[in-house]
Amino acid sequence: MLQVIPPPDDLRPWVEGVVTVRTHAGLACSRFPALPHAMLTLRLCGQVGSARSPEGPLPPATFHTLSTGPALFRHHGAVHALGLLVRAEASACLLGASTGVLIDQVLPWAEVAGEAEAARLLEQALPATSQALALDALLGSFRRVLHRAVHSAEAERVSLLCAAVASHGAGASGPLHLGPRQLERRFKAALGLSPKAFHGLVRMHRTLGQALAGGPAGAVLALEAGYYDQSHFARDLRRMAGVPLRTLLADAHAQSPWWPLASGRALRSAGPALIPAAAQGRLPA
Repeated sequence: MLQVIPPPDDLRPWVEGVVTVRTHAGLACSRFPALPHAMLTLRLCGQVGSARSPEGPLPPATFHTLSTGPALFRHHGAVHALGLLVRAEASACLLGASTGVLIDQVLPWAEVAGEAEAARLLEQALPATSQALALDALLGSFRRVLHRAVHSAEAERVSLLCAAVASHGAGASGPLHLGPRQLERRFKAALGLSPKAFHGLVRMHRTLGQALAGGPAGAVLALEAGYYDQSHFARDLRRMAGVPLRTLLADAHAQSPWWPLASGRALRSAGPALIPAAAQGRLPA
C-alpha cells in the first residue's frame, strides 16, 4: 500500500511531500533512481539494508542525502515506513549544521539531529497506536532540527542558489550576478556537487516525471527536456537509474521494487482535496 500527500503548510518551503509505504513480505527490495532531493525516513516495522551502509541493517530513522546514481535497499520481511521528501536547500542547511556536506549517503538520523533528538523520535513514534501519530512524531522531529539548523540569511542564499541552478544550470551565474567559478565554489560548498550535476539531476527527475505522467515519448520527450537527442537522454537515464525507460514505465507501481516512482507520480497528481489533510500533518491511520 502506498499513500502520498503534500506536506503541512509550514513545511512546504522545505519538504516536497510525505509518503507512507507498506510492502509485502515477498518484495525483496526497493529501488530508487538518482534524486535531486533528500529523504528522512522512519521505519515502523521490518528490516532494510543498503550497499551505501554495508555494516548491517539500517537504523529505524535515517536521512538519505541527495543521490547521483541508482540505489537499492534490501528488505527482510514486510516493511512499513514513513518518509519526508526533503528539498535540496533544506538538506544543505541540515547537513551544514551537523555532519558537513555529503551526497550519496544514508546517515542515521542521530548523526544529523543528535542522539537525544533521534531517541525522542523513536520513543514517540515506535509505540504509536496509529500511523497518524507516528507521522506527527516524524514531522515534529524534522521541525525541531530544521528550526535549529536554518538561519534566515543562509537559508535564503541557498534557496536562491538551488532555484537558479535548477532552472539554468551553470548558466545561473548570470541571474545570480556571480562569476562562473564563484558559482561553482558556492554551490559545491552548499550542496556537495557542481551546478551542472545538480541541474542534470533536476532535469532527469522532471523528464522522468513527464514520461510517467503519460507525456510525450521518445525523441520528443528528450528534445523538449533539453537533451541533444534521444540517445543523450537514454545514456543519462541509465547512469542515474540503472535501467532503460521502458523498464521504469512498466514497473512504476506500488507492488514493484520501483514503487518510489509511483509515489512521485501520485504526488504530482495530488489534487486540492488532499490539501486540508496535509495542512494538519495527517494521514489515515
